[in-house]
Amino acid sequence: MKATVLAVTLGLWAHQAGAHLKSGSELMEMLRNPNNAQAYAQGVGYVQGVADGSNSILFCLPEGVTTRQVIDLVWRELADAAAVRHLNASMTVTAALSAAFPCQKVR
Repeated sequence: MKATVLAVTLGLWAHQAGAHLKSGSELMEMLRNPNNAQAYAQGVGYVQGVADGSNSILFCLPEGVTTRQVIDLVWRELADAAAVRHLNASMTVTAALSAAFPCQKVR
């Protein structure tokens, strides 16, 4: 049941997010130059939206983690993932945060 709800939620969310940002390449361009305040703010906002929307579902951000840390993780993932940068940006953000902040299994 949880897997079905998660799949439907992610499908709907990815569709909505895709209307605003289609690829990891676009996100990387936005985050590349902090001096371009408008593009950079859009990129940061996008990353924060994915982080807020998927936190405690696909990854678990620890208390005190900063936006700068999250952006750095996402940037590193984008820089290292040239072969998949054409994919939806939300997948790259989720992959970076899932690897860095996996949720602890409850026993």
